[in-house]
Amino acid sequence: MDVDAIQKLKDLVKRSEKERARFYARRPKRAGDVVAAVIAKHGYAAVKGADAVRAGWVQVAADVLGDEAIAKMTSVGQLKRGVLEVMVANHVVMQEINFHRPRLLAATQAALPDSKITALRFKVGRIT
Repeated sequence: MDVDAIQKLKDLVKRSEKERARFYARRPKRAGDVVAAVIAKHGYAAVKGADAVRAGWVQVAADVLGDEAIAKMTSVGQLKRGVLEVMVANHVVMQEINFHRPRLLAATQAALPDSKITALRFKVGRIT
């Protein structure tokens, strides 16, 4: 084969790949992907997940701390990048809970494996 024919074949293959990419780029999206994107965009899954985290924290706090009164002085805040924010009523409660941080983290991870909690952060604030 001569050089001109080889170049024409390369151009033809390149053009064919380009057309194939354009064709497959225009394929319709799967309904499941569209629904998942809408749910994630509007935060519907986060609300359901937050309720599960709140319920899990109440159970874990009562079990690990062993004192229902201290557990009631906490509430779950936000979960960002694996860090669960826990609001506590005052600094005394925060000091007490900090002593139990490793056990609380382990129990929270066991109770809520889908949440992928990697750390706990305690903040003094309003309990809701």
